[in-house]
Amino acid sequence: MIFGKGTLLTVEPKSDPTPPSVLLMKSKATSGKQVKAACLAKDFYPKEVKMNFVNSSPVYEQDDPVLSQNGKYNTIKVVQIDDTEDVACSVDYQGKQYSAKATKPAAEQPMTMPTTFCAPSNSTAAEENPEKVNMFYSFSEIRRNELAAF
Repeated sequence: MIFGKGTLLTVEPKSDPTPPSVLLMKSKATSGKQVKAACLAKDFYPKEVKMNFVNSSPVYEQDDPVLSQNGKYNTIKVVQIDDTEDVACSVDYQGKQYSAKATKPAAEQPMTMPTTFCAPSNSTAAEENPEKVNMFYSFSEIRRNELAAF
């Protein structure tokens, strides 16, 4: 073999191809109408993939997928889109396409909490499990004696 300047040689153990899991996350709009959407392809092998977004402006894209500790690759692409748009990303991997889609989030609903109350405890009632109380008391007593010695 002959290698020229700048040649990159990567030796990896033989492993069966594993298709990517594709996740798509969309940020909430803060100010203005633009939001970011991130497409993550994870746990795939080998590392050759192509990520695609439709009608978007790229903000960040990894040059090469990153090898994780499990011997599989991960990569991400972040784009900027209008917050009213639905967004989808796809990953081309070994002649197949894997995709994920995010839609505009529904309006947030106010959270309601049930209004149930606990009855107050009765300090004169007998304990149901005195072993735990005694163990706690003993531990507290040891601590008190240790602190008093100082």
